[in-house]
Amino acid sequence: MGTDYIFSSAFVRSHERQLIKEEQFRAMTDSGNIDEICSVIQNAGYGSEAMSFRPETYQAVLREDKSDMFDEIKELSEGYKELDVLVYPNDYHNIKVLLKSEVLGKDYSDILLDKGTVPLATMIDAVRNRKGVFVTEYMYTAIMEAAEVLGRTKDPQYVDFVCDKYCYKDITKVAEESKNEFVKGYVRLAVDVINLKTYIRIKAMDQSWMYFKDVFIPGGNIDEITYGRIFDADAGTFASYFNGSDLYGAVTEGRENLARTKDYAVFEKLCDDALIEYVKQAKSESYGPDVLFAYLVAKQMEIKNIRILMAGKLAGVNPEKLAERIRKTYE
Repeated sequence: MGTDYIFSSAFVRSHERQLIKEEQFRAMTDSGNIDEICSVIQNAGYGSEAMSFRPETYQAVLREDKSDMFDEIKELSEGYKELDVLVYPNDYHNIKVLLKSEVLGKDYSDILLDKGTVPLATMIDAVRNRKGVFVTEYMYTAIMEAAEVLGRTKDPQYVDFVCDKYCYKDITKVAEESKNEFVKGYVRLAVDVINLKTYIRIKAMDQSWMYFKDVFIPGGNIDEITYGRIFDADAGTFASYFNGSDLYGAVTEGRENLARTKDYAVFEKLCDDALIEYVKQAKSESYGPDVLFAYLVAKQMEIKNIRILMAGKLAGVNPEKLAERIRKTYE
């Protein structure tokens, strides 16, 4: 199978060299010159003659770059299905936005994403008219369940929990069908990340085990039985069950920082770092589908880093504080 990806892997390897390095992000967080920062990012391939990378355009540039790169790689790989694992979150983001807009009476159309597995117009119709014809079974279930919960509670956070649950059911289904061990391992870790984030937020909301059990996503390395055993454990005991896990840093350093500062930034950074460390395994492969998959994860993380950097600079965030939020890079 790997030989089918020689050309697309070579294409990806050439683009890997353009990814922004950790030392460049470090220099940009220290810099007070927004023009220089924009120049570094534009030189990394963001922006064009029609739309240069500037403070007023960066959100639009990043959206366009993310979708163009994904489309190009998927075309080169002749429709590599496993890449949908990285796109399903866009579909479920749109479900969240549309439901919140509908129930809360606010217009959030400017943050809808036009690059999902389901065309945006189709998703809008599915949510507004409660149609399940052109979306996955899990998407339709998420629409119906999240709409009911939001209508009853008026709490947008519950919509996020419900949609994340069904999003990762779709993702896990694709990963299992792929029989690709690298992708399956990534998805298991990603499920662990979302379950851990959900656990931390539910504990902060002082919700019960039964509530967590209802939104728990199966398919990760840490199963429901283990969470049931440690749900009310102290931080040290809870962390001991993650000893040797890629998420050990998040449940120790990240959780301790969260308890001290009430700021989720470091905790969430350490969760993302675990995902980047996982996909770095593909750097040792000469070619194959894993090379493409890992690059797209790295590209998504780079775009997240640029958003964090630009938003922080424009808001006047302290460079030291901003540096704490920058994720590891793919190098």
